[in-house]
Amino acid sequence: MKVSWYNVVFLWISALFLLVNTINAQLVNSFTSESPAITCQPNGAETVVTITNGATALTNATITIQLGVGIQMVPTSTQSLQGPAVVGTAVNLNAPNFTVASWPANTTLKFSFRKKAICAARAQKISGGGFQDVISIKNSSGTTLSILGTKTVNYDVIYASLSITSASTSPVSINPGQTATRSMTISNGSFGQLEEFLFADITSAGKFTYSDFRINPANTNISIPVSAISTSGDSVKVAFNKALIKFIGDGDEAFELNENFVLQYKITVNPCCPASTVTSKLIAQWGCDGQICQTATDNTPSISVTSVQPTLTFSTRTTTPRCFDTPAKQTIVVANTTAYAATNVKVQFGTVNSSPNFDNAQQLYLAGPYSYRIKNFGTPKRRRLPN
Repeated sequence: MKVSWYNVVFLWISALFLLVNTINAQLVNSFTSESPAITCQPNGAETVVTITNGATALTNATITIQLGVGIQMVPTSTQSLQGPAVVGTAVNLNAPNFTVASWPANTTLKFSFRKKAICAARAQKISGGGFQDVISIKNSSGTTLSILGTKTVNYDVIYASLSITSASTSPVSINPGQTATRSMTISNGSFGQLEEFLFADITSAGKFTYSDFRINPANTNISIPVSAISTSGDSVKVAFNKALIKFIGDGDEAFELNENFVLQYKITVNPCCPASTVTSKLIAQWGCDGQICQTATDNTPSISVTSVQPTLTFSTRTTTPRCFDTPAKQTIVVANTTAYAATNVKVQFGTVNSSPNFDNAQQLYLAGPYSYRIKNFGTPKRRRLPN
């Protein structure tokens, strides 16, 4: 078989080129990622990278790691573990850069950093997508260098899944001014763990006030501090942080798989709430970085407010004669004819007159003096009004 010198030279040059590139290439000895990454876990999961430089020393080399969908580097988490110092300069947290100021030839470096999953990672997981990180290396001129060994790493992501069950209100039918007890069970049914989440009871304004929030009232009976509770209109929110979560489950400040607790609180119907059936929307919500990953809802709890508005009657009796400058005695009877309390009752009295002392705004004659006696259930009270 005849082989031309041209082919021999071409093969020799190609082999030499491959050998040079192999010598100068960076060898990624190992690229490992702690798996799974937990969505919205502040501390994140650890990634460890070991790379051996080729035959050419590098200065100001840049290692870039493109992280998976919805994955971000935890800032200031870079640690040099072996060899030349590695400094994290993550401008894009989804594709962080790491700088090596001086990297001698044939020298191995090892470093680690932490990464966290945000809400987009949960969406990626639910849609069936996977998670992979990819390494690239550039020299000080910005030229992308050849990489041998493991350039990618795959890993999994998990996330919490909250639910609200067994919601109840007792009694379900109450009068204005009375108080009912509401309770429910909040559970985490997935592998992800939470260090904080939010609960809210959402209703329309002007109907209820809330008090006495408790965790597991039948056993540990932990009172939730006022600092964790906020209101907006007639909606109430409870912020669960590690200080409260430690009273749930195994006490490790994380709300984990198959852990649950009973939340209980008091609902007082405002005195002037009209008769109606008021249905609340209960939500348990979590997320991170200003985003909401999941909202569990329960729209069933309701309270039936009965028609119990108090009815007041008003009557007067006046003595005779009614002469000028001669005091007359007038009896005003205000009666509540129902079994329900009336609050903030106000009685204005005076003579309607068109004299110069007549107050058009109040429709009262302002001349005096007046004296009056209030008698309530046999207890008289006296007071003299000023001129």
